[in-house]
Amino acid sequence: MNLFDKYYYGDEESRYTGTVNILGKKKMDEIVASEVHVKGMLKSGIIRCNGLYVDGNVESDVIETGRIEARGRISSESITGKRMEIMGMVSSEIIRCNEIRVKGRIKSENIYSQELYVMGEISSEYVKGKSIEINGKGKVEKIEAENTKIERERYLFRKMDRLEIETLISESVEIEDCVVNRLECNNGKIGRGSLIRHLKAKGEIIIKDDARILERE
Repeated sequence: MNLFDKYYYGDEESRYTGTVNILGKKKMDEIVASEVHVKGMLKSGIIRCNGLYVDGNVESDVIETGRIEARGRISSESITGKRMEIMGMVSSEIIRCNEIRVKGRIKSENIYSQELYVMGEISSEYVKGKSIEINGKGKVEKIEAENTKIERERYLFRKMDRLEIETLISESVEIEDCVVNRLECNNGKIGRGSLIRHLKAKGEIIIKDDARILERE
């Protein structure tokens, strides 16, 4: 059992039974089912299921599920799950999920995930995980991880915003095109377009291209 196991749902197929299909616009107080399929817009107080599949928008107070696959927007005060794949936007005060993959935007005060991959934009106060990979922009107050990789797509003749991080603490880092106020790591690579205002490193650090380190201890 790992640190996250107590948060995860859907390991047992028989945990919930039945299927709920939502077509169009629907408002419900609570949904408990094996699978929930939404094509349209759903507003619900609580959603508990093994799998949530969305083509549209879902707003809920609490979501507890083994798996989320969504094209559109997911909004909730709390999301707990095992695997989440979003093409669009997900926003929640707190997200606990073993694996998160977002192509679009993720906004959450607190994110706990073993594997987090974001292509697009991230906005968070605190992110904790084992492996974190961000390709894009946004603002994060604090990241704690074992392995962190940050990069950004570049386009000719187009100015792009960089990811801004107040504090990044990671065993290993590989970063490009980001601004970090304080970086603490054992080893890593700091590449093009990066600005590190304060660096504390115990092991080997490779500084490449036009990366800037203002202060190092």
